[in-house]
Amino acid sequence: MFHLGLDPRFPNPNPVDELGFGGAAGGGKSALMRAVALTLSQKWPGSYGAIFRRQETQLKRTHIPKFRQEIPGKLYKWIGSKPPQMHFNSPQIAGCAEFSCPPNVPCQHSSIVEFNHVDKDIGVEKYDSVEWNWLMIDERQQFTHEEVSYLVGRVRATRAQTALWKDWHPLVLYGFNPGGADHTYLREEFVKRAEKEKQPWQRYAEDGTEGLKRFFIMSLLDDNPFIDVKQYERTLAGMTPEHFRRLRYGDWDFFEGQFFKQFEDDLHVVPAFIPPAHWPRAWGFDWGEASPSCFLVSAMNPETGDIFTYDEYYSSGPTGQHIQEVSARLNEMPTASGMRLPGWADPRMWETVKGDEWNRVTVAQQFVNAGIPIQQARGTRAGQLLSLQLMQEPRPERVHPFNGKLTAPTWYITANCDSLINEIRGAPYAEDMDEMVKENDHAIDAARFHVSRLAAPTSALSLGPKMEFAFS
Repeated sequence: MFHLGLDPRFPNPNPVDELGFGGAAGGGKSALMRAVALTLSQKWPGSYGAIFRRQETQLKRTHIPKFRQEIPGKLYKWIGSKPPQMHFNSPQIAGCAEFSCPPNVPCQHSSIVEFNHVDKDIGVEKYDSVEWNWLMIDERQQFTHEEVSYLVGRVRATRAQTALWKDWHPLVLYGFNPGGADHTYLREEFVKRAEKEKQPWQRYAEDGTEGLKRFFIMSLLDDNPFIDVKQYERTLAGMTPEHFRRLRYGDWDFFEGQFFKQFEDDLHVVPAFIPPAHWPRAWGFDWGEASPSCFLVSAMNPETGDIFTYDEYYSSGPTGQHIQEVSARLNEMPTASGMRLPGWADPRMWETVKGDEWNRVTVAQQFVNAGIPIQQARGTRAGQLLSLQLMQEPRPERVHPFNGKLTAPTWYITANCDSLINEIRGAPYAEDMDEMVKENDHAIDAARFHVSRLAAPTSALSLGPKMEFAFS
């Protein structure tokens, strides 16, 4: 309540506008939302706010019955229309006297709490003309970032309202757990950012316009004084270890529907370092201009067979920019022969033609003309991704290269390869198609093009005649 500026015991002159709350099951997210909604209905008389869940049935099973149980019926009037609303008793503001509203009953100046969901067919556009004074989204991870941004854009107040309420600000409250459609965004933009900042932070638009002030509060089962922790914990105990960690302790390194289920920061991410010059190396490149390009370099410890992806370039922009960046990094890469090491690159580079009608060349040829030896990545996407999964799988006989513990994987990523780490954390699995969803996978593509090559015989990494380069 303090962060939102709603605790009268501790006035907050600079409250948070956009607060994330949650992390684990049983932390009291939904109860907090109802408490805040009731508080605002009294603090901002005549206000209009909304509580969202993804589906209408979720509202009927959670907030609506709970709200009606928790609040005495004489304090509100239930409007069971679509959407359902609760109209709270009028606090007898100036408008009530003007219209002779009866005291202590709902009237045209009542505060309204509305219960909404998002239709699959219509989506958030159905709320295009709505104006809320505050907004709450429960199980925020089930909504996409675009949907939420659209809904938040409907939060505002008139000049008359801000003059009446004095302390109004565009209050938005989210409750969420690990997983769901927006897991990666929530993890990076709320959970990890809060760990880093330790205090609320200001958001800004691309043009520098000041945005909402944001913060995240981790809520765990043990923080909820109204729940029997031991009994609730027993209901979670039958789940898989991954699901138990996610729901019991708010573990954001795993979510339901994750493609790389074995991935854990403590296990697979290691401190940044430059491998010794004599270690065999390989590199991969996924090309893009409007979407990001990604260049990755990996090296293998010849004594243990451990593979480390240790260098990353990740950026959108013109092809010429990518050529300069890749060329500079190849100049710094040690090789046994002293020549530039060929890399495995995006097959689309051989299909996309650039230039005018008199000088049209493929993107691949542009790289070759710049002295960058590349070869087209071969193999199926499914097979390459499976190889990455297998190399992430901890094996009892292997020793972790940094902490010395048994049961370790073959493939590691250094902490400076942020984009690859984030993409692997958030890569979703499409169960109906039995494959990884192809979205936000630029670094994963660069990895699948080349990492498994290091597990092949060393001769496969040489400049032998079997290599298929892009030279014309």
